[in-house]
Amino acid sequence: MSPHPPLAFFQLFLLKCALVCVALIHNLYYRTTGEVVSGVVSKVFNQPKARAKELGIEICLMYIEIEKGEAVQEELLKGLDNKNPKIIVACTETLRKALSEFGSKIILLKPIIKVLPKLFESRDKAVRDEAKLIAVEIYRWIRDALRPPLQNINSLQLKELEEEWVKLPTGAPKPTRFLRSQQELEAKLEQQQSAGGDAEGGGDDGDEVPQIDAYELLEAVEILSKLPKDFYDKIEAKKWQERKEALEAVEVLVKNPKLEAGDYADLVKALKKVVGKDTNVMLVALAAKCLTGLAVGLRKKFGQYAGHVVPTILEKFKEKKPQVVQALQEAIDAIFLTTTLQNISEDVLAVMDNKNPTIKQQTSLFIARSFRHCTAATLPKSLLKPFCAALLKHISDSASEVRDAAFEALGTALKVVGEKAVNPFLVDVDKLKLDKIKECSEKVELAHGKKAGLAAEKKELKPVPGRTASSGAAGDKDMKDVSVPKPGPLKKAPATKAGGPPKKGKPSAPGGAGSAGTKNKKGLEIKEIVEPELSIEVCEEKASAVLPATCIQLLDSSNWKERLACMEEFQKC
Repeated sequence: MSPHPPLAFFQLFLLKCALVCVALIHNLYYRTTGEVVSGVVSKVFNQPKARAKELGIEICLMYIEIEKGEAVQEELLKGLDNKNPKIIVACTETLRKALSEFGSKIILLKPIIKVLPKLFESRDKAVRDEAKLIAVEIYRWIRDALRPPLQNINSLQLKELEEEWVKLPTGAPKPTRFLRSQQELEAKLEQQQSAGGDAEGGGDDGDEVPQIDAYELLEAVEILSKLPKDFYDKIEAKKWQERKEALEAVEVLVKNPKLEAGDYADLVKALKKVVGKDTNVMLVALAAKCLTGLAVGLRKKFGQYAGHVVPTILEKFKEKKPQVVQALQEAIDAIFLTTTLQNISEDVLAVMDNKNPTIKQQTSLFIARSFRHCTAATLPKSLLKPFCAALLKHISDSASEVRDAAFEALGTALKVVGEKAVNPFLVDVDKLKLDKIKECSEKVELAHGKKAGLAAEKKELKPVPGRTASSGAAGDKDMKDVSVPKPGPLKKAPATKAGGPPKKGKPSAPGGAGSAGTKNKKGLEIKEIVEPELSIEVCEEKASAVLPATCIQLLDSSNWKERLACMEEFQKC
């Protein structure tokens, strides 16, 4: 029993009063968040009574509910630096419960993940056990994105975590508690769930596990100041052993998965020189690995250096040794992800004219891999045209490996943008080669899935048929039935267009749209997506009926003045 029972009882009473006040008259308690939570952490979480800790946790969660989550989390993270293990355990438990109830969109995970390794190193078993519980809870929300930040903890602890992670359900977790501003939405969702039927079907999209980029959870490491002082001297040394020693020092530094931004121009220049001019193929491969590490660690921040190294890497593909080729492929693929195909297109196209068959082959293969990361939006006609022209030269090359690489690149382009966009560039290709291109296209797996480009965008942007085609009472009924699964502002935008003219020329069958909208909304969306579109030839034919022939021809002019005059003529028509 506590030495001061009346005092302990009075403390519990005050905690209950504080919880009720925050819940009921929270407008008056916004400014007190830091003080109250700080007091809970330092004065309540160290109490022996379990009930006091429970009330303290409830107060913290209530402050999160009234939109003060950041302030609460800040104080709880400060509590993790306390020397008292009881306070650390209670703060960790509070963070875990907050994440479990409010979800990863409300509770910031990065600062919690940052301190997890420290909690696993604690001498207190209770702290380590609670660290394990919160690591399991975090994994429930972000899955494998948690693995890289925890790779350096004790191997036994990591093994225990792996065993717990496997036991978790595969479905995506959902918040069980909402902020005050979200509780109106919560009430609507409960009404839909109680209604059943279509309301339940509308939540299918939320069953997928959210994709979290592990890179965003990592702390950036500064490496420029850690380079050996004699690095730039050694990298120019005549002895290959000294150059190797300098490169190995860089290789160790760039293994950090996230690098801090800085001026890497001199380092990139030195590595580029080794790749392009060093006669020792082992050092060429090592320098390429260093460039890969920089590109992976800096991501988009490396993009400014991409144009300087891409031509050098492509021209170095004249080396046929497998270890060198592999290192160069990994380097240029990593560099591509830091920039865009548009930015490096001129450098790549220039190398396509090289006479060396290995260089031509590897350049075409790189283009194919790059296309896999593109969509119809990022691979427009202006960019596709020069690449197709260069690749078409290669499909008639005397070397079979060059031809096969070119077929693969063209097949990938066909997969990304579709036949309508590629066919105008293939008019002079014989049927045998066209079949080969289509065969390659069928084997391609795109980085963003099979449905790339505009098809996915149209699925989101096009209205559901039946809302605009119907009229009268039946049309109103259709719109109401189709809109039921999507509460809130999402259903208002299409509804405002109901009175306007229909977008499609073919109206839906009488009575069919209403029944289809009520029974199967997804079926209508799919039907809308696969509707045939006008081919380029038909579009040009229709345009020629209203526009002068010179106007159409000048649209592709390289002279901007001619294109401007063409657009002015277009506007007059």
